[in-house]
Amino acid sequence: MSNSKPFYDPVRKEVHGPKPSGLLTDTRGLGCFVLDAMKKWAKENKIAQIIAETGYEDPYKSLLSRCVRTAIAMRELGIQKNDIITICSNHHLNSVVPLIAASFLGAITAPTDPSLSLDETKHLLNLVKPKLVFASPNCVELIANSLDKTDFKCELIVFGNDKNSKYKTFDWFLQERSDENSFEPVVVEDLLSTCLILFSSGTTGLPKGICLTHKLVMKSISGMTSLKTPVKTFLGYASLYWVSAVIIGISSLGIGARRLLCQSFKPELVCDIIAKYQVDYLFIATVQAIQSIPFLNDNGNRVKYMMVSGSKIAPCYLEKLREKLPDAFIAGLYGQTEVGYITQLTEKDHNYSKLESCGLPMAGLTIKIVDLDTEENLPLGKVGEIRVKTDCGLNGYYRQDSSGVWDSEGYIMTGDLGYFDNDLCLFVTDRIKEMFKYMSWHIVPAELEATLQTHPDVDLAIVIGIPHPADDNHALGIVTLQPNANVTAKQIEQYVNDRVNDRHKLRAGVMILDAKELPITPTGKINRRLVKKIAESKLAINNNV
Repeated sequence: MSNSKPFYDPVRKEVHGPKPSGLLTDTRGLGCFVLDAMKKWAKENKIAQIIAETGYEDPYKSLLSRCVRTAIAMRELGIQKNDIITICSNHHLNSVVPLIAASFLGAITAPTDPSLSLDETKHLLNLVKPKLVFASPNCVELIANSLDKTDFKCELIVFGNDKNSKYKTFDWFLQERSDENSFEPVVVEDLLSTCLILFSSGTTGLPKGICLTHKLVMKSISGMTSLKTPVKTFLGYASLYWVSAVIIGISSLGIGARRLLCQSFKPELVCDIIAKYQVDYLFIATVQAIQSIPFLNDNGNRVKYMMVSGSKIAPCYLEKLREKLPDAFIAGLYGQTEVGYITQLTEKDHNYSKLESCGLPMAGLTIKIVDLDTEENLPLGKVGEIRVKTDCGLNGYYRQDSSGVWDSEGYIMTGDLGYFDNDLCLFVTDRIKEMFKYMSWHIVPAELEATLQTHPDVDLAIVIGIPHPADDNHALGIVTLQPNANVTAKQIEQYVNDRVNDRHKLRAGVMILDAKELPITPTGKINRRLVKKIAESKLAINNNV
């Protein structure tokens, strides 16, 4: 049987993606691949990056020089193969330079995000214990305070050339080095060794460091070579904390495209930016895509590919996007940091009538749907956990228990529920995991539940996500009260919202249940699935009143 297209194995009840073809890869590792590509585009005098606000163009020749000098400077500071560095920065010309330089040395990059809290940043730094942290000026206080609370020492580098800074500035890394013309990247022995650590919230509430391999990263960028229309200019808004930003950044280097850098996302400016800089590939979060719809106009028709990622986009919004940008191929992506892209509607095989589908399996993957109770593979049309097998996935979680990543057959357990239809299109229906997303950010219920529990009138508390058509999910607090408590749901909601950041607010409010209504498992835990059903039923009744 040919496997040039996805096919179904009725015996094993598995769906196989098409045979991989046209892969960009280098047996010497990611750093060697990137360096060779950048040298090629530098000779052709191509532009690597553009600052959207000013129009400033950064040629590949200049970017390559800065990356090589930074790699040599890192080496002078003792950075070697498998050492870890961290970047915490918004977009600017040099934000990606340490990541590229680290790949030249066979070192590992573990980026964080400027919007994370002090506690989150402290935990992530203490988990990976980097030897160097590169931070933009607006992140220096966050990083410095976080490092003060950790149990290790590392050097903080500030992007820029502020001579009054008490920290080493990035300007030192960009100084001319005598050996830069003879620089050679480190060759890795195994493409399945780790080159990146990206973070993802776990169901326990503690972020996990996902160890990604050289092979996975190179495979992820290979999809760009199979597009019908070659990409010339990328636009994405996410920081390097997100896997999409890393893949876009390295993809642009691999194919010699330009990467447009924006300081912030402003939906009213998206179409003007697309027209001004001739953006033909837009990678955008679901919430950003929805916010852009009222402002989309003919200026946006330069876009040939619009990939919507982060969470499932409702069909009604997908239809509106396609109405506004009829010349663009617009599709949602389903994937996980641990695996990369899992399914996607493709130009060749897409079916726009299946707006709720996440598309067909990506090349080289095998996917099965598993019954949670029996662990048996389910046939087409049946809902179960989505599990994925790949030859280049993660190397587990850094310095954390990874026993729950794979099942007994080596499939990565996604924690998502879904099914395949007869055309082998995947439909994701729900999350097994307790966490949920709000505007593409993971919300961990345990954090909000802990805040609810501090209220003197609250006895038991649970937080669930209530689906919202524009924002992914809204957090709903469900509580039982202490005896003789005299408090309203609105007062508890306000109590929590006054103590959490904006993305963690209880936007769906608070629901008070009688203790007898709260379903408890035989082991004494709250049955979250049943709680969600009870809450959704009560909300439906209230909405119909």
